[in-house]
Amino acid sequence: MISKYIDFISECRSVTVAIPARNPAVDACHLPFIKDESGNFYILTSQIASHYKSLAKSKEVSLMFVSGNMSKFGVEFSLERCKINCQVRLAEPVRRNDILMGFRARYGEIIDTLSKFEDFNLFQLRPKTGVFIRGFGQAYKILEGDQIPSERIIGPGHKNQSK
Repeated sequence: MISKYIDFISECRSVTVAIPARNPAVDACHLPFIKDESGNFYILTSQIASHYKSLAKSKEVSLMFVSGNMSKFGVEFSLERCKINCQVRLAEPVRRNDILMGFRARYGEIIDTLSKFEDFNLFQLRPKTGVFIRGFGQAYKILEGDQIPSERIIGPGHKNQSK
């Protein structure tokens, strides 16, 4: 399970970020990301982007990683996916060059161009809790402080509706 989770996150090329906001109530964006050796995620975004103000004011966000591969059931809503709730803050300026090197390694020369613009900032996202879903009946908790899914979520199961 651990290797499947690690492979899944590393194969995702971008992440959807849900951000609490005022109007609208939730803002969302799709961004490039990297993950460091401590398990923190970093995103790169522009101050000009419509989601930036909400992101800069927020203390928490939710990340959604979605695979392009359907589960064995072959339906879109059973895609392999992972949702992680994170604390958010601007990345430490002293780490900027190291973090950007990670982005360059993952996304190439476009990062050199974007990083020269003053309006592009890095945010650090520290995972708190989450869930890794491999398909129907295959959900695993990610607990605070864990880097990996640790416990399978087992519930009462689905029941047929009464006729």
